[in-house]
Amino acid sequence: SGLKGGQGLRCLAELCPHGVAVYTQAKDCVDFEEQQRISTSDRGNGDECTHTKWSWSFSSQTSPSQWNVTSSNLLSITYRPTHEALPSYTNMSKKREIWNRSVGACFEKGGSACMRMVCGSDSGIGSRKRLSRKKQNHRWKKMKQLITGAPKPIHRIKVTYTVDDIVDMETIVSTFSANDSASTSTSLVDGETESLETNTGLWIRGVGYCHALRVYLKPKFGSYRTNRNDLSDHELIDDTIASDHDAGFELPPMKPWDNSPSPPWDEKDAEKDDRSVGPILTFAIPSQDPLSHSSRVDNKESFQIHKCPPLLWKVEHPPNPYVAIDSFCLMEGKLNLNHHEGAIATVQNPSQSADKPTNVYINGYQSWSFSGSIEKGQPQPKSAMPNVVSEAFNRGGVVLSPSSHNSVVIEAEDGDFWLENITSSTHIVRENGGKYSCNFEQEEDLNEDNAFYKSDMFTCISSNGTNCHRISDGRVLLDEEGGPALIVGFLAQRHQYGVILIDRDLQRYNLSACHEGVVAASSSNSSSHFNGRNSLSSDWAFCQIVDSSCYDEEAMVYYIHASADHNDARPMEKGLTTGWCSWYHYYSDIDHDSLSKNADILEQHQNNIGFNVCLIDDGYMASWGDWNSLKPGRFMKDGGMKVLANTIKAKGMKPGIWLAPFACDKGSKLAKGHPDWIIRNDKGRVANSAHCGKYFYGLDATNPAVRKHVYDTIRRAVKDWGFEVLKLDFLYACCLSGNGKYDNTMSRAEAMYLGFRTIRAAAGDAFIIGCGSPLGSAIGFVDGMRVSCDTGPTWYPAFPLPWWDNGTLPALRGMLRNTLSRAVLGHRWWHND
Repeated sequence: SGLKGGQGLRCLAELCPHGVAVYTQAKDCVDFEEQQRISTSDRGNGDECTHTKWSWSFSSQTSPSQWNVTSSNLLSITYRPTHEALPSYTNMSKKREIWNRSVGACFEKGGSACMRMVCGSDSGIGSRKRLSRKKQNHRWKKMKQLITGAPKPIHRIKVTYTVDDIVDMETIVSTFSANDSASTSTSLVDGETESLETNTGLWIRGVGYCHALRVYLKPKFGSYRTNRNDLSDHELIDDTIASDHDAGFELPPMKPWDNSPSPPWDEKDAEKDDRSVGPILTFAIPSQDPLSHSSRVDNKESFQIHKCPPLLWKVEHPPNPYVAIDSFCLMEGKLNLNHHEGAIATVQNPSQSADKPTNVYINGYQSWSFSGSIEKGQPQPKSAMPNVVSEAFNRGGVVLSPSSHNSVVIEAEDGDFWLENITSSTHIVRENGGKYSCNFEQEEDLNEDNAFYKSDMFTCISSNGTNCHRISDGRVLLDEEGGPALIVGFLAQRHQYGVILIDRDLQRYNLSACHEGVVAASSSNSSSHFNGRNSLSSDWAFCQIVDSSCYDEEAMVYYIHASADHNDARPMEKGLTTGWCSWYHYYSDIDHDSLSKNADILEQHQNNIGFNVCLIDDGYMASWGDWNSLKPGRFMKDGGMKVLANTIKAKGMKPGIWLAPFACDKGSKLAKGHPDWIIRNDKGRVANSAHCGKYFYGLDATNPAVRKHVYDTIRRAVKDWGFEVLKLDFLYACCLSGNGKYDNTMSRAEAMYLGFRTIRAAAGDAFIIGCGSPLGSAIGFVDGMRVSCDTGPTWYPAFPLPWWDNGTLPALRGMLRNTLSRAVLGHRWWHND
């Protein structure tokens, strides 16, 4: 403790045996004494150093390519006032919507002419004194909002932290010692033991023990510690929320992701540590050397630290009932290109010896979303369908952060609480005609509007090296003899949906954990499911620079293994599942006789084809949501599904069944009986689930009653009916975007996480196949995962669907592309479907 500025991370780097370098600084890089060693980045292209300021730098000293990454800030947080994140503020009534579409359009276009027509003069009705232009505009805006029912403004504020905001730092040193006695074992976390060795330090599941640095930042606007009792004063959180135990079932306890110390604002440790701090950043570098020993967690080999070890870091934010959080920006980064040691640049090509990034791997949000490698400068493939029918399929994290072009300078009213602590460096964005904004001068950051690429959870920037191999049509051939690679992402998607925004040249990055208006306060519900959470925390961010000589199978393999172990994925425990599914021949037109007939045929060919599952897909229920109501006249009224399951078992196969546990039809009994279970968007209408041949409703997983319904549905299929394989579809429906949900202190990712915990608890040992699921959320819960869109009888989507679609439409091309590009996930996170 007591280390200031760059000294802390410099000390952390010296503790690591792998030649990794991590530094902080607050000076211009041209003045930094060790620039020649760690930050030759801006000279990599033959240019002078132009980077004005950065907060930390990360590089792998063993890599001959000497790529390094710098981040301009330690952290940026985007806030909004709490009341502006709640339905009572954002909902739009039908009356206001009608005005917006009719009379509102006239006022938007008519401007001052309409004002003169309505008010009689620029001074307003009955005014004898001419008003100033500023007051006229202000009065006109108020009148327009009143008459047209314009949406209420959302005021977003971006607060940035640099090394100048550090108030304290402490190092956590990892030590290792071997014991002579084979009977000696030491406790790790939650009863886990490790024999023949003693470790201390920060432990991260899937990574092992690490050297770490905790950086305490001073409290700024939005990050001041507040008392949990303040919640009741503002009526933001319902403290009567029921637990799962009260609902009739109880989820098994979670295993910890790490052994990080409790933050000083935690109620349990408040008396021990009264430091007044804001957010806390924890940086970590693995300390274990795979050449000297092997780390094991839960009796399986953990992530083996490679000679190019990763940097991991996360943020913890104190509770504050006055603000809602839209995003944590954990890295506003730049990839710096350096020359090979001893290389000589030519006059014709001054950057000949620099390995430039040439390709970017894009990971899509869920099962059907586009995934694949794109050559630098080529556009990212998008869905050809309009948002109204496809947006929910692909809407992962959204970075709702401000940028300079949306801001205007405007005076704040006296005594405005929301602007009390605003400084000149703060960004304020106004939406829908909001009145708040602020002056600032700063280079425009990457955002959703100006980023060229966007990847969910993780990305890989790769290089073909200095000798690019091209095939006949001019495309670059990727192979293991190419250049280095940069992997950036998150180990999990349990707390927020993380995204990476990337520029066209593959050299600027924005790594963000997206909350989209989560109230920054704990509640009894969220605390009970997130280890007594009294703060908001991001998942562990991951950054690794891998040299071509370090490749095992592909650059991402080290990240994939770490994420698998971090989320406790065990894909090989239940063996492979291969079989027949009713959907691709019958679709929803199934009945008892057709399914029984196919079971007979499958039995005859089981030995020479080699499969072990017969799965009943969609079509047996009367409506989605009413999973215990079978179609009349098509299935046996009493015990129909149990009879079919027993028939399949008798023929030597595992019976499987399709369910969409978090979806329901508009006309279902469930939707009519429980309208409060349905997620609503920020305007108060039913959240759009996208069109899969029909629209359906998404059920709110933050509601314990919904989870009880899902638990009973899964339990009935497994225990009462006897199915051993569950194909669970449209799982993204429980985390649709919108604030019309039961608990607004929980993010969409946390809602999905609770949904998966409920499913796994109910399913027991059944084999779960996820489909239409956010990929990162499912790791450790599913045994198989659909990794592509539906296949189809044509190469491109068939008419009347747009053939040029690169999204979620059924076609052979899309299925093959995603199956190949996501092959790295197979047998590591789950079995690919």
